[in-house]
This record gives sequence, structure tokens and C-alpha cells, in this order.
Amino acid sequence: MPVEMDWHQGYWVYRRQTLASLQKAAPRTRRVKTVFLAMRHAIDDMDARQECIDTMRELFRQFMSVLIQERTKLEQHCIYLDPRITFNEIDRYFFSGCACCYFQIAIDIFTDLRYNENEWTI
Repeated sequence: MPVEMDWHQGYWVYRRQTLASLQKAAPRTRRVKTVFLAMRHAIDDMDARQECIDTMRELFRQFMSVLIQERTKLEQHCIYLDPRITFNEIDRYFFSGCACCYFQIAIDIFTDLRYNENEWTI
């Protein structure tokens, strides 16, 4: 089943229906990972800041292209990625002389709820 990546309402969205149906049906543990990117530039140089932001966007694009390839391997081990991955630029006045961005990845690990007799012995 092919995986497509699409930008929709501020999220990178994976087009795969089976993941959505699995996430609704089974109990899971969710962990959210946040990745911060920061790059220094001259304080009053907005052109340099824009170049830093463009570099970070390219890093994010490259990361996402690898993540799409790794997604199938993760699913084989019952580790699922939330299809809504956001890329956010932090305001220019957040940290002087530094362009900052972050993105978050939610990872779902499904819980096996099958009865195990060994867990219930006293």
C-alpha cells in the first residue's frame, strides 16, 4: 500500500486508511516527541534569519522523507506514527540572534490486552 505525504491545514498528513482504523480500535500508549531546531544569525539581519529558517525547513523536509521510508518498518513492530506532524517557526523575538523552529511527532505503541494466566497467579 503506497504512502503519500500531503500538506493539509498546517499538518503533514500521511494517506493510509489502515492506520486511522487501527488507532481508533485498540488501546495504546502515546508518546509525543518534540524536536527543536535553532540556528544563530546576526541579530539585526532579517535576510540571514530567513536563510536560517529556509535551512531548517529543508532539514525538516529531509527528516520527513526518511520518516516515510521508516514508517513501514516501525509498523511491523506495532509502532505507529500520528499522521499529523506540525512544523512551527518560533517568533523572531523569541531568542535574539537565533532562528528557532520545532516539530512534534506522536508515537503510538499498542497495548496487548490478551489474558495471560501467569499474571493472575498469587
